[in-house]
Amino acid sequence: MMAKKVNKLFVLKQITLLYNHFNRKGYTQKSFARIIGVTQPQLSRILKGKSNLTECHALYLQSKLGVNIKWLHTGKGRMFANEKLIDPLDSRVGKILKNYSKLDDDYREMLSILSETLMVHQKNGVATTDLASLKNDARQGLI
Repeated sequence: MMAKKVNKLFVLKQITLLYNHFNRKGYTQKSFARIIGVTQPQLSRILKGKSNLTECHALYLQSKLGVNIKWLHTGKGRMFANEKLIDPLDSRVGKILKNYSKLDDDYREMLSILSETLMVHQKNGVATTDLASLKNDARQGLI
């Protein structure tokens, strides 16, 4: 079965609408690019129509952001397949991702360690409010 041809100019319009949606929420091109798995220069080329959004990118948008693929290709339906899916992204998760994009590599590593430690503590039913205990767990290799 032959795949349906996608109107690249239409998809460009849709990805621009999607970017503008996140830009109004305070995301820069750089932070939005990281979220969707491309570099900032690559996103810039996509938004200018100099580079195409691949089907792989579209699937990534669907899986990571809940973007409705039908909306992306045809404009039909809502921007997000499940409007509730995007709500957490707009609040706490969105703030975390936005701040994460501004961190250098050392701070990103620390955040990764902290997040893994918190997951272990949650799994084991340990209430953690003490940063020293988190650092201790990391040093002991418990994460």
